[in-house]
Amino acid sequence: MLAFISSGNLTANNDDDGKGNGNAELYVAIYNGAAVSGLKQVTKTKDNVTTGATSNVFSPGRRLSRDGKWLAFESLAS
Repeated sequence: MLAFISSGNLTANNDDDGKGNGNAELYVAIYNGAAVSGLKQVTKTKDNVTTGATSNVFSPGRRLSRDGKWLAFESLAS
């Protein structure tokens, strides 16, 4: 299992400005050592429009449980 954060419109669900640009969202996918499959966006939040602060934070370190069932991240979304 692979987990990462991106502001790209990777699954066509993160297009905040109409040009494919969005805020930071969490994604998960399956990686078999050669290819990535099953890409899924797991959050849908807006950044703070007043300050521009990022809502979702994916800090370094182990954030995915060993069995791939749980993902830990921080969010300032309301």
